Amino acid sequence: ANLGCGQIMLEYESFQHKHVCAFRSLECPECRRQVAARDMANHRVSHVCSAGRVTYDKDNHSLQIKPHILHFLPCKYGIDPSSTPTLADAGDELVKALLDVKTIQLLLGADVEVIKHRNVSRLFLDEQHQSWWYNLSLNRAHEVVERLRQAGIPEENLLSPRIVTSEHEGLAMQLRVTGVS
Repeated sequence: ANLGCGQIMLEYESFQHKHVCAFRSLECPECRRQVAARDMANHRVSHVCSAGRVTYDKDNHSLQIKPHILHFLPCKYGIDPSSTPTLADAGDELVKALLDVKTIQLLLGADVEVIKHRNVSRLFLDEQHQSWWYNLSLNRAHEVVERLRQAGIPEENLLSPRIVTSEHEGLAMQLRVTGVS
């Protein structure tokens, strides 16, 4: 029997195959469209992103909570950077965005790594100022990890946050999808 997915097999083998074939058609529970099984996770991620709280780049496995939702209050140099960073009040939107991250993490079977981007062109007063800024950035990344933990992402799926230098300032979450390099 030719099953339409390129597989040719005996009739009795086709019954089992049609239940595991990546090309079989499934109905999306959100929109009721028929979607190939192999594309269902990414299709459902697009539904989560359509709420407008998070964006996901499937090519880079990069997930971001919109900056107006995940925003830290300014911190003046000299204040202890190890104190708990203060998130600006985004109301229920932050809770919903964290739950969106959890949903995407579950759909993709991914580990989540919070990455704080530090602007390479930032001017520092001295080495102590640069160290202070690094510690503040790292503590902000740790605060996001803690909020993701509180949202229900399992500990084993939360990787240690890291700081990278880039041309822009911001927070991003890198998803490490199981089986994808």
